[in-house]
Amino acid sequence: MITINLLPKHLRPVKRTPIPHILSILVLLAAIAGMVVVFGAVHAQLMIKRGELDGVQKDLAGLQAVKDEYDQLMADKTKLASKINAIEEITRDRIIWSRQLYNLNRLAPDNLWYTDIAVDTKRIEKEAPMVGKDGKPVLDPNTNKPRMSKVNVDIPLLRVAGYVIETPDGRLDTGTFARAAETDEEFSSLFQIEPPRVEDTTYEGYRVRKFTFEFVIKKGGESS
Repeated sequence: MITINLLPKHLRPVKRTPIPHILSILVLLAAIAGMVVVFGAVHAQLMIKRGELDGVQKDLAGLQAVKDEYDQLMADKTKLASKINAIEEITRDRIIWSRQLYNLNRLAPDNLWYTDIAVDTKRIEKEAPMVGKDGKPVLDPNTNKPRMSKVNVDIPLLRVAGYVIETPDGRLDTGTFARAAETDEEFSSLFQIEPPRVEDTTYEGYRVRKFTFEFVIKKGGESS
């Protein structure tokens, strides 16, 4: 059977081809596939970096003990440096320690004996002029005098520890030794006595007084 379309050409329905739709779908599918590939690559890189981060963190945790040991060594180095400085300062002052040991023995009363004699350092707080970045003192604009600040310094000292037993009249006396050390011309020219630490106790059944005297080593003291 033959069908004849008698409508004018401009009124006839347009036959649309599906090719543009197919191409659009293919482009969309290609874009989605590309995004999936990119996402997979990024995810893989992220997992690799995360694995590297975990490895670095484990390495850091393993090095923590080394870091702690390093920090302790640096702290010990600082303490040792202060002791070396004190020893060098004492050496510069040319203190003859054999003579000072003799003096300690000479100044000790009969009821006193030593358990420890040592040269050490002690950190104290003192006021000192503030210094600017240029190395010059910082002046107060109101008084035109250097501003003062608290600083910690290490000072050399002689530490003496021991015991005294009762005197014939029953006293536990460390004052006799302290007065002798303060008034002896030779010893006091090199050492300045500090307030002692004392404690009454017993030693092998005897009543005794335990003491620790600290003597600040003066700068520039002449050797005996």
